[in-house]
Amino acid sequence: MELLIIRHGEAVPVDKQKIRKDADRTLTAKGRKNTAQTAKILNKMGCEPQLILTSPLVRARQTAEVLSKHLQNKAKIKESDLLKPSTPPDQILKELNDAREQSIIITGHSPDLDHLASLLISSNKDVKIQLKKSSICAISFENKIIPGQGTLEWLLQPFHINRI
Repeated sequence: MELLIIRHGEAVPVDKQKIRKDADRTLTAKGRKNTAQTAKILNKMGCEPQLILTSPLVRARQTAEVLSKHLQNKAKIKESDLLKPSTPPDQILKELNDAREQSIIITGHSPDLDHLASLLISSNKDVKIQLKKSSICAISFENKIIPGQGTLEWLLQPFHINRI
């Protein structure tokens, strides 16, 4: 199984566009552009995710939509409240293991996705993995997603994505 962890793209600050709540923040033009580049990299690398699980917050949902639009196989999108900020990373594991798809993207927020990636490859959420906005972390599993049993295949930060 392949799990692709993608942090949402750059979003407008809370005080811009009369946005009062963090959950309502939208992607900036740069955030959309960087997310589209992320999808193009996935295409170049031969990734064919069938499902995108996303946080219901606007910026993560928009990230999922941009990814799906630019992926060659147009992965379906499903919102998950378990990807909201401050949800313990181990709570998403059941939903991931219940999915039938063999290649899944999750889009969400930092530091939760950082902790999830750390937990999956080391059994310790305190191992330092930092996902910058629009970055990709690819982790593979033989069967079920089990903490500490994942293999970090690759990690691309925006710096790398913009140079490929």
